[in-house]
Amino acid sequence: NNKQNAISFFYKTEKAVPKNTLYYRAVAYLAGIEFQKKNFAKSNYLYGVVFDKCPKMRIVAADCFNPQEEKDWRQSLAMAKNSDEKAALWAVQGYYGDEEQAIEEIYRLKPKSEHLDYLLTRLINHQEIKIDQSFKDRTVQENKKSTRDSIHLSILNLVSRIAKSENTSKPYLWNVAAGYLETLNGNFDQADSYFDKTESTMPKTPLVLNQLRLLRFVNNLSKIDKLNPKNEKTILQDLVWLYTELPRENIENFRYENASQWSKNYLSALYRSEKNIVMAELFVRNNDFYDNEADLKLMKAFLSKENKSDIEKIAANSYSLQLKDINDYQAVKAAFANKIPEAIAFMKQTDSLQYGTFYGNPFAGSIKDCHDCDHVARQKRKYTMIEFLNTVKIMQDNVEQQKDVYTNSLLLGNAFYNITHFGNARLFYEGNIIGSGSSAYDFKPQIRTMITNCYWAKMYYQKAFLAAKNNEQKAKCQYMLAKCQRNEYYNKKYSGVANWWEIENDKVNFIAWQGFKNLKTNYSKTKYYQDVIAECGYFYTYIYQ
Repeated sequence: NNKQNAISFFYKTEKAVPKNTLYYRAVAYLAGIEFQKKNFAKSNYLYGVVFDKCPKMRIVAADCFNPQEEKDWRQSLAMAKNSDEKAALWAVQGYYGDEEQAIEEIYRLKPKSEHLDYLLTRLINHQEIKIDQSFKDRTVQENKKSTRDSIHLSILNLVSRIAKSENTSKPYLWNVAAGYLETLNGNFDQADSYFDKTESTMPKTPLVLNQLRLLRFVNNLSKIDKLNPKNEKTILQDLVWLYTELPRENIENFRYENASQWSKNYLSALYRSEKNIVMAELFVRNNDFYDNEADLKLMKAFLSKENKSDIEKIAANSYSLQLKDINDYQAVKAAFANKIPEAIAFMKQTDSLQYGTFYGNPFAGSIKDCHDCDHVARQKRKYTMIEFLNTVKIMQDNVEQQKDVYTNSLLLGNAFYNITHFGNARLFYEGNIIGSGSSAYDFKPQIRTMITNCYWAKMYYQKAFLAAKNNEQKAKCQYMLAKCQRNEYYNKKYSGVANWWEIENDKVNFIAWQGFKNLKTNYSKTKYYQDVIAECGYFYTYIYQ
């Protein structure tokens, strides 16, 4: 706690100890004391010394380095005893401020300073951050112009000048950086020239070799404005390497993911400009692609064909969907449209889809919607997807033939209810195209409308009601209809709500759905009526409000 004694002790003993990590930790303590005493210039000077001499403490020194104003910074710089200390101070200052100026100053003071290399990587990273590489709805040419406009020519000139001097500690690093900047600036031949220089001087480590290959690939792909068989050949091997081989390797500190996604964006934009919507989709997923039936059929035809070209094989292998995902999607859409024979046919096209098993009984009709409860309930039989659809078809045939209309209609109502978001069989619609989620709002509007629509369930419950033979059966049908009415009400009530605070104080916790009214008015003497009161808080509130 006696800071002055600590300072005195340090200076009295510093010549008697080795300049190791412990020594520089003591220097950092000294810097902290000076900062507390508001001697900011001295504090920052000492942190600069630590940054320069003790690599293990560079993160700490950089984090604590904190000039309060320009005057402090200039005073710290004036305290530096030699070029090494000045270069270190500029290195830390460049971390927080202007890397370009810091590089200029350090290069003037000490061209072989190791601090130049780390500042160069930050300089390049910050140039990359300014570039919008998403492509969005832009063409390749528009994106190239946007990239060129993002590159500061002063930075390109600085890096190129230092690279050409070849008097830094790692000339290959500056050549590869200059080449990359030339690529971004659209000077592809100049980039090749720098990369050639790099190859002759760089260390042959896995990291450096793969980094150079990656940047050469980026340059080669950037040369292409329109794909043709000749220029496709220049990128095929690298595409296989980037999409297939690299993910299986473990090259320490090698980051290629952004380049991989950039290349897919680039290729997708090229194909989009050629109106090749399938290849454009294969490289970059469009969430609305399968909303268009014609596009869906084109994709199925492409994925089914055997004589794909090399680049088509690469595109298909890198795509996140397979033919079975599309069959699954078509089966689900057909089922929700009550086109059960079509749904069965689509599902049978892929063996793996047929045998997915429901967690709960998809024909069960519970008073409360609790899929977890239904999942753990005792089940005499587990249904696979295809068994479910085949059973629905049999029940529909029975209703058509007037066989046990009440039971079949009620079970069909339950089946169509359970495959919606409200039922126990969400597994049916969840997939790689539709997606998954515990909230209906996890899905895009078109899908949300489909999975929350109880139209077919309501239709079959009405059929069951008309065929019911006693009040117990009629009571059950009216309650099941009320659940559909409830869902429809809330779907409409909150569909246009943009923010939760618009409904935060909404006091509505029940509505007298028509099914509730009918149940109370006509079937209050049934056992099912008492069961509903015991389990349904909505109905209980309605009865006893």
